[in-house]
Amino acid sequence: MTNFVDKTVVITGAASGMGRAYADAFAKRGARLALIDVDTLGLEETVAVLGPEAAERVMTMTGDVADAETMAAFAERSRDALGDAHVLVNNAG
Repeated sequence: MTNFVDKTVVITGAASGMGRAYADAFAKRGARLALIDVDTLGLEETVAVLGPEAAERVMTMTGDVADAETMAAFAERSRDALGDAHVLVNNAG
């Protein structure tokens, strides 16, 4: 699958490195992105890298993926903002 238009991709650990690279790759293919990381500034930098055309298709949340309550809130927020997830990139580590 190379076309992700109207698809939602969830990426953990999206503030830098491979997480940012995944976000960039999926954004270039038209995906909506739900991004989470413990690094707020890094998430802001990731969104900036994606460019203004992608910003309206991106939702971010700062949080630790090891915390069940945080992840439940993230899942609810991302579903409300972007719809059901089609792809999950479990990159946080």
